[in-house]
Amino acid sequence: MVCIEIKTHDKRVYEALLDYVKDVCDSLHLVVRDDLDKSPSVEAFIEKARPHLIQEKRQNQWPGTSLCGNHTARVLYYRLTDTLINEISSQATSFFDWLHPALPEDLTFYKGEREVLITTAHEKELYILIQNPDEITGLLDHCQAQYQVHPINLK
Repeated sequence: MVCIEIKTHDKRVYEALLDYVKDVCDSLHLVVRDDLDKSPSVEAFIEKARPHLIQEKRQNQWPGTSLCGNHTARVLYYRLTDTLINEISSQATSFFDWLHPALPEDLTFYKGEREVLITTAHEKELYILIQNPDEITGLLDHCQAQYQVHPINLK
């Protein structure tokens, strides 16, 4: 298993990675923080995505984030569909646009229970967890993305 840290965050990389997760993943989550200001566009997006909602949970942690104290956030889990990917694509030009106050944040994609693409927008972090880096490095090279591959030792 490797972790690929993506260093390029332009629209070309955003669109290429959305195409990748559309083919590989089956669900995603987004986070709405109660302790941060948000614009009406957050709830507008949630309403558009409602037909794809699997479940909503109150959580104090999710990949890349752990809240302090008694704080929790709404973590919304969705079925990954072409319609939802198109909506995600139209709302932003980078994974880091998924940030309060304009949009829900910390877009993360799953294959089954396993995280595949993890973002922590306020930290400007984007990671892909994958068995074979060759599956994605060609795509990243094609869209001229800068990235680093880090081995992960799972025991």
